[in-house]
Amino acid sequence: MTSSEDNIILPLDESLGVYLARIGRGSKTDIRIFDRGEFYSLHHDDAIFVANDFLKSPEAIKYLGRDKVPGVAISKLNFEALMRELLLVKQYRVELHAKIGQGWKRVAKGSPGNLSQFEDVLFTNHEMSQSSGVVSLNVTSSDGCYQVSLVYIDVLLKQLSFCELSDTEQFCTLESILVQISPKEVLFPIPQSNPEHPKLSQLFKRLKVFVINQKPSDHQAEKGKGSLSKLVLKEDGLSAKMSSHSGMMGCLSSLVKYLELFSDDSNHNQFEVQEISPHLFMRIDGAAFSGLNVMPSHPSEPVFSSLWGLLNHCFTPQGQRLISSWLKQPLLDCNKITERHNVVEALVEDSQLRQNLSVALKRIPDFYRIAKKVQRGKGNLQDCYKLYVAIKQIPVLLDAFCKYSGPFETTLNCLFITSLREFDQDFTTYSELVETTVDLDKCDLGEFVIKHSFDEDLGELRSQLDSLEEEINVEFNRIARLLSAEKGKGIKLDNSAVHGYCCRVTRKDEKGLRNHNSLQILQTKKDGVSFTSSALNSLSSEFKSTQKNYQEVQSGIVQEVLKVAAGYAEPMVSLNHVIAQMDCLLSFSHASVNAPIPFIRPTVLEKGTGLIKLVGSRHPCVEGNDDITFISNDVDLNKAGSSFLIITGPNMGGKSTYIRQIGVVSILTQIGCFVPCETAEVSIVSSIYARVGATDSQAKGVSTFMAEMLETSAILSTADSDSLIIIDELGRGTSTYDGFGLAWSISNHIIEKLNCLAVFATHFHEMTNLENVQKAVKNYHVSALVQEDALALLYKVTPGPCDQSFGVHVAKLAQFPESVIEKAQIKAAELDQFKFVPDACLESGDHTDFVGATKMIDDLLGKLNESYKAGLRSEQLREIIDSFMAENGELVQNNPILSNIVNKTLPKCMSGA
Repeated sequence: MTSSEDNIILPLDESLGVYLARIGRGSKTDIRIFDRGEFYSLHHDDAIFVANDFLKSPEAIKYLGRDKVPGVAISKLNFEALMRELLLVKQYRVELHAKIGQGWKRVAKGSPGNLSQFEDVLFTNHEMSQSSGVVSLNVTSSDGCYQVSLVYIDVLLKQLSFCELSDTEQFCTLESILVQISPKEVLFPIPQSNPEHPKLSQLFKRLKVFVINQKPSDHQAEKGKGSLSKLVLKEDGLSAKMSSHSGMMGCLSSLVKYLELFSDDSNHNQFEVQEISPHLFMRIDGAAFSGLNVMPSHPSEPVFSSLWGLLNHCFTPQGQRLISSWLKQPLLDCNKITERHNVVEALVEDSQLRQNLSVALKRIPDFYRIAKKVQRGKGNLQDCYKLYVAIKQIPVLLDAFCKYSGPFETTLNCLFITSLREFDQDFTTYSELVETTVDLDKCDLGEFVIKHSFDEDLGELRSQLDSLEEEINVEFNRIARLLSAEKGKGIKLDNSAVHGYCCRVTRKDEKGLRNHNSLQILQTKKDGVSFTSSALNSLSSEFKSTQKNYQEVQSGIVQEVLKVAAGYAEPMVSLNHVIAQMDCLLSFSHASVNAPIPFIRPTVLEKGTGLIKLVGSRHPCVEGNDDITFISNDVDLNKAGSSFLIITGPNMGGKSTYIRQIGVVSILTQIGCFVPCETAEVSIVSSIYARVGATDSQAKGVSTFMAEMLETSAILSTADSDSLIIIDELGRGTSTYDGFGLAWSISNHIIEKLNCLAVFATHFHEMTNLENVQKAVKNYHVSALVQEDALALLYKVTPGPCDQSFGVHVAKLAQFPESVIEKAQIKAAELDQFKFVPDACLESGDHTDFVGATKMIDDLLGKLNESYKAGLRSEQLREIIDSFMAENGELVQNNPILSNIVNKTLPKCMSGA
């Protein structure tokens, strides 16, 4: 990471020392950078952090002044890389300070959700593949119901979104919206004393959103209304609807203050207002979003570690941003899903169309960013040229689509062809303007200038510059002959910003200059000695003056061209959306065709059909790894006979992969992509909820067991009959009896109350008895083969329960000591004699007694819950339990699970009631 340019002598600036002492030190995630002109510096803990983590060179730290303040210098070359590392990778906050006059002040600040002030640094050489923003919340409660006002701002994309919603104490609706918009930061203006504060804090931590504790000030709603009128591009029904909610106006006021939006005049009247409509998209909770690896958790993750990495074959930044949005917002409208599938199928079947579109899209820039730049008056001639080059690709795209002849011509025509034809006409005048005014030949060489033939004054000044350059070359030739030096080797002609045109020789040839009084030495550096003559100096001064006049005239023409370009901002934004959609669907086709086994088009069934039937399904992220031969499996989830699948089998046998790939196929289907199956029939699901993995969160004060209970509670309270529930292990963080009892009861609730599609992978083999109790349950297991105590995992999911536990065999694979293995086998044999289902039930072959017992427990829990809500506490609740024991004492005594729940678990809960 270090370079020779970082070997900078770090001078002590007394005024900076005073300034550092005055502003104090920030937190470890707030980094302050100081612009020193030719380089940048960092101090105190920031210097130590950058030296160790970024430069990987502790010796880069210098200790300055009497107080020995640590300091590190960063070259301009490394400044961009440092900013990207801090803001985009580490998600830190950054302040840039500079010397203004005799004092220092902060001139820019950035955070993960607000990159606008560092936009030119971050995205000059890198495109913006994912958007980022900040959300502000206002939460009020009444009778156990919560009203949430939400405002979201993306400063880079100039988008302002809002939503007003009602939610439960689990905040599941809010969670799904935050998953959809994925803010980097949240302004959380709720006093610590409020009961909802810890619940929301845990939610933000699960979603990895930075919390900014900003409290609302007085009269914020009125300030918000004034801010809204200043920010929006045009006031319409949406902005009027937003301004009518005082809670949202307070949120907006907080965001304007935090983001310092009005410190930059270019933010005025630039924002588009959108209403967030969660009912239009599949609801995905945070656990499902993380457990199904929808988005990468870190920028350095391998490509196949997430669905975004797997599907992202986009050629444009706007396409990459839209894929991210689509993955967070799978569709619920069958017609829209079918429309996307039609386009993907056309692209999959027509390789020439796919190839032609790929070539054209490679030359298309981010129209949205160009439109906003020219609107804010920050555009340049290079932006105009980029737009011109992209516009020239519209006929290429049109030609590619028009050559297609297949069953989906109507779809392509509606989505792309008609729009592209309109854009081709709309931008005709703009193309003619650029061809008339801009020197396109020089643009190809990286120099963006106006044609000197376009303007008479510009042409005359260009002629003068050309004439002066000829005279300068004549003088340079004379000096070279005078010194008997070879041009280009012994002597060179430079044009520096300080001295203008001058000559340069090596330091060893400096003696030759002293013999000629007509030559004047200007500067001596490592790379040589710069000098000039009276004639060259005069010509250089005249050239510089003429060039300044030329640039002034050219700048005026450029401004006129940019004004014309700004008039095309609206069609640019519209074209941007069409290109992004095209790029996304093309990316889906590339992912489908280039998979190890090509994806196929699924048959989409309307919501409520209750069927997911997959033949030869695979997990696309797992099969993408080079060293894996994936074993495909079938899935038959349907409300007609098997809506609840219980999957048993050994660890590492593929249970988790199997149940996750069902969720992945549903998401791929509803975003409009093909799926990794041989055949697939997929009903639209309204939501996907997941309880996957077992992750301790001790730093947050949440154990594995509590985490899974919180997630499961949220599932049970918000899932509906059109949901898909994925549970990977449940109840492992408590005793075996409690864990099994909870798993059994939760499964019953899902089957009887929710009546939705669900898959449950478990190590409680006793759970397979549920198939004998509930018709909706079907048992499956992942196959394994044991030969001479050797375990072979087959990764094939087959009907029926697993007939044995393979824990000891897995321990052998992990190379446990032989003595440990032997003792484990002995103890396992002892415990295997115990049955969860009472013996009397097993002997009779009838589970009605057991079923009746579990229903009694469900009724008991229902009574306790209602009594608690009515205000009863521990003593009164204990009386309900005692009454239950008096009526069912023998049944409880004969069943260890029920006995443990009634005699141990419930009393513990009551003591805290």
